[in-house]
Amino acid sequence: MIGAIGLAQFHRDPVTVVLFGGIFLTGFGSSYYHWSPSDSTLLWDRLPMTLGFMAILAAVIEERVDAEAGRIMLWPLLALGIVSLLVWRWRDDLRLYAWVQFFPCLALPVLFVLPRT
Repeated sequence: MIGAIGLAQFHRDPVTVVLFGGIFLTGFGSSYYHWSPSDSTLLWDRLPMTLGFMAILAAVIEERVDAEAGRIMLWPLLALGIVSLLVWRWRDDLRLYAWVQFFPCLALPVLFVLPRT
């Protein structure tokens, strides 16, 4: 519900579209996974969350560091998130995916504590 409301209200900015799109799709992906848990359905659970996490990081970069940098960083961050999932599926290696998931948890508090530039 929140994802749909966010998409309806904030559909002009790519960062917020990806964020709310990820939130919206997480409901479907998680439902699909929990209905029939397996590695193949887990991909659909992780993908929308990854998109949302990368969008959050881009939004904070946009707000706290530089607006243009945040908008530009959205696309490489999304690509990195998707590649991390593909590496997991193809090579059964979660290291890149773990970095993609947990790096924002480390970076966001630092970005909030540092003064704005």
